[in-house]
Amino acid sequence: MPEQDGDKEICKMIDSKSLVKFTANEALSIFISCNLTQASYQFIRNIARQKNADIFPTYDEVLCAKNECFDKEINVDELKAEVNVQDLLNITARRLIQIESFSNKLTMLNGKAANEVCENSASKVCNICGAKSVNQLI
Repeated sequence: MPEQDGDKEICKMIDSKSLVKFTANEALSIFISCNLTQASYQFIRNIARQKNADIFPTYDEVLCAKNECFDKEINVDELKAEVNVQDLLNITARRLIQIESFSNKLTMLNGKAANEVCENSASKVCNICGAKSVNQLI
């Protein structure tokens, strides 16, 4: 029985929606959790692509996500890492807010609701304590 144009369109829709590509941050999480090397990550990515499952971002995209975890004030080399404690706290807070925003949750910091972009006001309810706020995070 010959395929009709409608059948082809349905197949395309199913194929395009069944696979969701990992974000660079999700791939970085997998990379770190599994102690992967660059070569092993590339190997897994290539095997997935051979099976028509282009679900992993490039290694360069993962590397960019990793570099976003470090502030420019942090000096890291093979032997040591130098960091100002306040810079480390700022980076940690920024990443926690970023991660929290991915799961569409709101966190209270010093009694103020913080959303994904710190400069914006938030008027949602905290998932942890149920408090409401329209204050701006400073």
